[in-house]
Amino acid sequence: MLQNSELLDSSYKLGGGGLCCSATDLVKFGQALAAGKLLKAETLAAMWTAQQKKDGTPTDYGLGVRVGERNGRRVIAHSGAQSRVSTLLYLLPDQQVVVVLLCNLEGVRLQSLAEKLTDLVLDASK
Repeated sequence: MLQNSELLDSSYKLGGGGLCCSATDLVKFGQALAAGKLLKAETLAAMWTAQQKKDGTPTDYGLGVRVGERNGRRVIAHSGAQSRVSTLLYLLPDQQVVVVLLCNLEGVRLQSLAEKLTDLVLDASK
């Protein structure tokens, strides 16, 4: 059953979330990251390198983003969620593919849809 969320003042977390933007603006942000226009190459490399836990165990998380691979392609992703929304920025930086999903429902897992959309984009570019 769908129901409205409680209203939330998310301004308390502006340093680490709670921001609003359009899908278009988030795509432009992703494109600028993928093209190396926002950060120095060394900074971007560090951001997109999987970190290790204190005991040396590897993780799938870089500096603020999930890092991984799918079908032999590097994938960089960052999801967000709070009251009333679920979001995903999904990048295949080496292919210059950016998928942005913004959903006005809480708790929605968006990665599967992003993967399907990415597959469509890559198939269309062949």
